[in-house]
Amino acid sequence: LNGKLFMCHHEGLFEVNGLAAKKMLDSRGCWKLIPLLKHAGYYLMGTYNGLSLFKWENNSLVFVTKLGRFKESSRFLEEDENGNIWVGHPYKGIYKIKLSGDMQNVQLVKLYGVKDGLPNETENYVFNTDPALSFCTSKGIYQYKDETDKFQLFKTFSSNLDNSKVYKRIFNGKNGNIWFENESLPNFTNPIKDKLKPVFKEKRIKNPNGVNFIKFSLN
Repeated sequence: LNGKLFMCHHEGLFEVNGLAAKKMLDSRGCWKLIPLLKHAGYYLMGTYNGLSLFKWENNSLVFVTKLGRFKESSRFLEEDENGNIWVGHPYKGIYKIKLSGDMQNVQLVKLYGVKDGLPNETENYVFNTDPALSFCTSKGIYQYKDETDKFQLFKTFSSNLDNSKVYKRIFNGKNGNIWFENESLPNFTNPIKDKLKPVFKEKRIKNPNGVNFIKFSLN
């Protein structure tokens, strides 16, 4: 962030400088830190039990407050274009969170599940991709539609992907490529070219101790 290196860790948040790490927050379990685009200079951190707010001050991160009302593990955390905070919980569903006007608390929490269009209550993750937030699920990649307050298959990807598979990761890549991980192989797709491109081949290696390994190599 701003030319500095920070590390989210089981023992807290650290600023790394060379071979030294300085603890910035003594909080058990820090998952992820994101900038709040609707509130320049502020950052939100997902922890084992909720969300913490930081601001950039004196060339470093400064802890502001731990946000109340929301106590869930927040490993998969993103902000949408309207300033809503989304948390994907692999075992409970997807949460939409609105912060209070002064950003000192959580104003609203809504949990989405099967009744809201998701294929399952479990295996739900959120990632910031082009052209919008993508929600990885047990059966394909979904998007949220604000006008209906429901989830549906993300048309940008659904025509290219096997929507019967579990998707756990999706990331922006170079040249307009979108990388994803499902239950089979790492792959990427380019929505502009409308073409799925598997780029790895799999080789299973038998271990004499009974442990199997998978080796991936470029085609």
